[in-house]
Amino acid sequence: MPVEITVPDDVSPGQKLLIDSQPVAVQQAVPVTTAIVVPSAPFLTTCPHCHQNVSTRVTRKAGLVPWLACLGLACVGCCCGCCLVPLFIPDLQDTSHFCTNCDTFIAKRSPLKAAAAASSSSSS
Repeated sequence: MPVEITVPDDVSPGQKLLIDSQPVAVQQAVPVTTAIVVPSAPFLTTCPHCHQNVSTRVTRKAGLVPWLACLGLACVGCCCGCCLVPLFIPDLQDTSHFCTNCDTFIAKRSPLKAAAAASSSSSS
């Protein structure tokens, strides 16, 4: 790395200069990411796209968890439609959060990931 040195005017050519070199500490910014637990209900946040403080709009969709629950109930003998009950339980569904101002996707909550985050935080 080149170093710029300013020579005083009273120094003649050929004269030796004593240069005091001290180590310099250089700090680099380290990005820190934190995992947040996304709730299944609408929450207040700042939209990363329009930078407005908004309450999110929520959409729910049956993901992997309710379908696995249906399969498990069908395997133990629930039939006649009883095995489909998990498809209608909101806490088992995947929840997507959108900005109410610009309709930008903000976050997604999956019951599997929420359970994994809860178990890892309780074991720490």
